[in-house]
Amino acid sequence: MLKGFRLVAVLSVLLLATQAQAAWRTLAPPDAGFSVLYPDTPTAKTESKPRVVTRIWIARTSTLLCLSGVTDYDGHIDAATELQLDMKNFLAAVNGTVKSQEQMNFSNASSGPFPALDFSFNTATGAGRSLVVVAGDRTYQLVVIGVDGHDAKAETARIFSSFKISAPPRHWQGP
Repeated sequence: MLKGFRLVAVLSVLLLATQAQAAWRTLAPPDAGFSVLYPDTPTAKTESKPRVVTRIWIARTSTLLCLSGVTDYDGHIDAATELQLDMKNFLAAVNGTVKSQEQMNFSNASSGPFPALDFSFNTATGAGRSLVVVAGDRTYQLVVIGVDGHDAKAETARIFSSFKISAPPRHWQGP
């Protein structure tokens, strides 16, 4: 009887793990120039301001909040300045505080490497990590937050390692 119970328990765990794996899907929006693995289907929105267009994809599960964004600028941007401003503006928007940050070169790109900033942060919702990449006059941002105290290290690693930039760097062709 105990062996039968153990077998049922093991099979149940395997079934749940398989179902959890099946929910993950690749997000590769047309004309966005990136792909990333997400735990659920995201919703999309576009924000337009003069000379700036931002497209955002957000997915939320019971334990994670995932965000990907692409911002196109009609003007040349300085990569180092943009990386710091994006971190500062993001942290202000989520009322977060930075825990650590590392400037790096993002090499998981067909035309890379590109300058990037990888930072971890805390919010009232939970701990998270973000990556900002500057490719010409376009920025990419990836965010994962573990909500309600969830330790999202494994999911964050999976999402970040799947992130790829497929588009060449975008350069403003202004007047």
